[in-house]
Amino acid sequence: MSYLSPPRLSFLGGCYANAATATNNDIASVFDVDLLKLNNQMDLLSGGKAIPPLPDIFNWQNATSSNPALRTWLMGLMQGPTDEFNEDGFKDKDGNVVSHAQMAHWNYYGDHNTEFQQAKINGATLASGLPAPATDAVFQLEAELLGDIFYGRRRGAVLVDVDPYALVTSQIFAGQFRLSYKQTPILQADHPTPAYAYFINPYKNLNPGCEGFERVSAVFQFGLDRDNIAFVDDPAFNSPALNDLKAKAMAGRGLMVRYCFYDALFKIQAKELSESFAAGKYIFNPYLGTVLGTVGVWNEGELASAPVGRKLRVQSQYTCVAPPNPLTPEQHVAKRAAMTSIARYRPRPLPAVTDPKQPPMVKGYLGATLAQVDTVNSVVSLDCINTFPEATIGTRDKYNFGPISLVLLYGDNMAQSVTVGSVPNDKATYESGGGVVDISYAASADKATIDANIGAGQLALYGPDFQLVSTMAKYPLVEPTNFDTQTDDRAVYFDAKVLAAGNAPVAGTSTITIQIMNKGVAPTTPTKLNLEYWMCQKDYVNPDKPQVPVPADNPYFSVTCDGGVTPLSTTQYTLGYLIPGPGYPCNDYPGGIVNVKTDQVIVPVGGKLTLTLTAQRPGVSIVRFVESFTDPASNVAPNFGWDNVDYSTVRILPFDDYSQFSDEQINNWEFMYNEVFGMYSVMYPIMSKIIPWGPSGAPNNPTAVKQFASQLLAFTDISMWQSTIYMPISRDMSGGKRELLRRWCNLQQ
Repeated sequence: MSYLSPPRLSFLGGCYANAATATNNDIASVFDVDLLKLNNQMDLLSGGKAIPPLPDIFNWQNATSSNPALRTWLMGLMQGPTDEFNEDGFKDKDGNVVSHAQMAHWNYYGDHNTEFQQAKINGATLASGLPAPATDAVFQLEAELLGDIFYGRRRGAVLVDVDPYALVTSQIFAGQFRLSYKQTPILQADHPTPAYAYFINPYKNLNPGCEGFERVSAVFQFGLDRDNIAFVDDPAFNSPALNDLKAKAMAGRGLMVRYCFYDALFKIQAKELSESFAAGKYIFNPYLGTVLGTVGVWNEGELASAPVGRKLRVQSQYTCVAPPNPLTPEQHVAKRAAMTSIARYRPRPLPAVTDPKQPPMVKGYLGATLAQVDTVNSVVSLDCINTFPEATIGTRDKYNFGPISLVLLYGDNMAQSVTVGSVPNDKATYESGGGVVDISYAASADKATIDANIGAGQLALYGPDFQLVSTMAKYPLVEPTNFDTQTDDRAVYFDAKVLAAGNAPVAGTSTITIQIMNKGVAPTTPTKLNLEYWMCQKDYVNPDKPQVPVPADNPYFSVTCDGGVTPLSTTQYTLGYLIPGPGYPCNDYPGGIVNVKTDQVIVPVGGKLTLTLTAQRPGVSIVRFVESFTDPASNVAPNFGWDNVDYSTVRILPFDDYSQFSDEQINNWEFMYNEVFGMYSVMYPIMSKIIPWGPSGAPNNPTAVKQFASQLLAFTDISMWQSTIYMPISRDMSGGKRELLRRWCNLQQ
């Protein structure tokens, strides 16, 4: 199966993610993500106080009159909620707040650029399954994730959130992937498929010195069609490993690249950013971290962006002694202050800051793990890229859980077990293999038992030193008996309405094609599948950004498909992250109980079904795919991070109709600034460095903007959607506004 099968290459390096953050609404309720407009009243996070002379509430009227002051306000400073800062020790000995945040959050001038940095090939497996010799020239290559050519220059890919309110909807668009030798391409592949965040793991690093996304990881995957791949045949470049990869890729569908971003942290605190902005230095504050990945073969019939195959994904919580914190309590408080409590990703309680001589106990889960069984060669390949946590800051040493084994459960009620082999969990093996480990059972005394049961049995990880929280649990990670549902339509955009014949508006539609698999195999009988409708909390500015049900009486879309859709009773969950507490005082869901609108569909033999979505209102939501149970409550409730559930994000753009406006009305700068340019000028100010559309205080030259009309026309072409130069990069422009902009551009020719 794809990159889990040899031949494969591994790479390790730095990652750079420079997302823009003004639309996140973590700090101030600036932006209505559903209607794609600025809020008229912008409030700070509950308990936050703007530092004078800035107001706590910004009242916005229109782009022309309000944007100059709004731009200043967004770059300003606030103090966080007093109670939370007291709890985390963010005051000095005199009681003064020592931490701040910006209304636009941690990277107002982000440009969405995303790159691998000095990511070197550090491991290679030949088609035979043997490691490539150290003399193989492949170890001289660097892996690069690049964008499309923009103004004669090729930068990196772009990272964009489908829902800027949420934490689980990131997507990465790229223009080119290549392997280079001293900046000369040896392998060059254009038009990678979009990649989406999977298996978001908030337990990737257990060190209590970690803050923010430093403890979190996410896995991305994209495909490279063989027709878009060029291998450079250089007689001086001798690489059996690359030759094996080329032969398999050209015989299959192409190449697949799977990688993990982790160990990431932004470096500049809010006060320093504000001082730089005030001095006219509009600097970036990107997340910088680590990327580990694998290049393998994309086989026919495999999805491009979704991990398919056998998955160990039933998690049991463990507890362990936290690894030593390299920071003193004072240094740790200072680090938290630099990150600010409202900039931290806090899906679950953080360990307390204590004396490092008495490290705290921490709890965690192992990350979802893919497995491939090669019965011909008696090998199980595990993708452990997101399985086991790190224990240190900077050096990335793995946490020592003691001996870990891959076991096979089989027989009646899976009551019997046999050990397949040991699972290494050391830094060198992890990084050199790109997270993939091959476990051979060819010489096992239990080979016959394994061969007889591995097809129908359950794979699990076992370690005698794991301290599992539940006394009923034996394994920290187990393959479920049910199926999983994946799709390449992980992020769906369409308009709430479109103009039909005679300019009559009709509801917009789109589709999601899903693929059900059980142990990596498509089902041979029809399968019941439940659809649940969720969204990010939209009426409460909250850095934890929980998922909550879409109101049953006000859905974003309806679903139809072959075989019909059957409405079910609501599915009830009790979600701990919705219970009021520090950082989430909202009491909309007493006791954390939610009732989720649920439909059911029948997926035919083969496991493939296309859902047709019809818009009912604009906005962003999630449709979750859940195997149908007799008792819906027996479903595994989604946790905060949604790190281990199957879903698609749906963004329905508002209906903006300018068809009745004359060319004379449209060819007016103030009209266009208020309708289109003004919102992007304050929410994505980096563009003002290229296109001077203001507001005052930023480059502002309407005449010069008109000279960009031909480029704007090219960059907003919908056929460019999957490129890195599509505008707006954020993809948050309705079809109506796009057509308005294109009309204006044509009038400038």
